[in-house]
Amino acid sequence: MAGKSDRDRSGILQLGPQWITAIAVLITALVGAGFFTGRATAPAGSAKPAPTITITVTASPATPSTSSTPSAAVYYHGLVGIGQNGLDFDSNPPGPGSPEAVFLYGYTNRYDLNTISSTGGFAVWMQGGTPTASECKTWATTHLTSDVSNVVAGMQICFKTDQGRYGLLRVKPGTTGYELNALATVWGL
Repeated sequence: MAGKSDRDRSGILQLGPQWITAIAVLITALVGAGFFTGRATAPAGSAKPAPTITITVTASPATPSTSSTPSAAVYYHGLVGIGQNGLDFDSNPPGPGSPEAVFLYGYTNRYDLNTISSTGGFAVWMQGGTPTASECKTWATTHLTSDVSNVVAGMQICFKTDQGRYGLLRVKPGTTGYELNALATVWGL
C-alpha cells in the first residue's frame, strides 16, 4: 500500500461491527440462494419426494415471578477503563464529568478507587455470586464509602453515582496501579 497514509488504510477498520454484519448478511444470502452448494434446484427428472418430519414441542406454562419488584433497566453495560482522569457513570457511555461526579483510580494512591461525591460512592460486594441490581442498591446504601483500597482483579464493587444510579464494577485482569479495567453495569433511575 505504498503512498497511502495511515488514515487511508484504517478506513475499513473504522467500519467495525457494521462491516462484519454486512459480510455475514451477504454470505447468508448467497448460501440461501444455493450459490455455494452448486444448485438451488435438482435437475429435471431426479426429484424425490421430501420426507415428512414431525416435531412435537411441549411447553410448560410460564411460572409467575415471585419478586414483588421489577428488574431494573440497564442504563449502560460494557468494558471501562478508569484512570486518574476519572469516569462519570451518569453519562452513557461513561466519560469525563465534573470533579464531584467522577470515579477516580490511582489518583491519590495506587490501586485506590475514590470519589469526592457527597452522594455517590462504593461498596465492595462480600457475598458469593454476582449481585443483582436490587442487591447492589441495598448493599451500596448500607455500606457506602468514598474510597476502596487495594483493588484487584476479581473484585466486585457495587456503586452509587452522584445522580443516584446504582451499578456494579467487575474488576478484570490487566488492572494496574493506575488503570482499573472492569466490566461495568449501570442501572437506570
